[in-house]
Amino acid sequence: MIWANALALTTAVIWVVCSLFVVVFPGVSMLLMGWWMHGATMEGMMAFRVGVNDFLLGGVSLTISAWLTGFVLGWSLEYFEKRA
Repeated sequence: MIWANALALTTAVIWVVCSLFVVVFPGVSMLLMGWWMHGATMEGMMAFRVGVNDFLLGGVSLTISAWLTGFVLGWSLEYFEKRA
């Protein structure tokens, strides 16, 4: 549970910071996204939308996914530690 909670909290904080960065610096955000997507030109593919619904639904779904990932990671670490 520690891994799950820590990863979910970390993801939620990063989501808020990233969303604020996109609102304040949309051009730089688009450039960074292109770099992270192996040089893809992002301008023709999408536009950033940071509405309240997008922010909340994206943040909640990402945080839940992170919690599940952390739970599986924590469980598997304990499982393999006991088998070693």
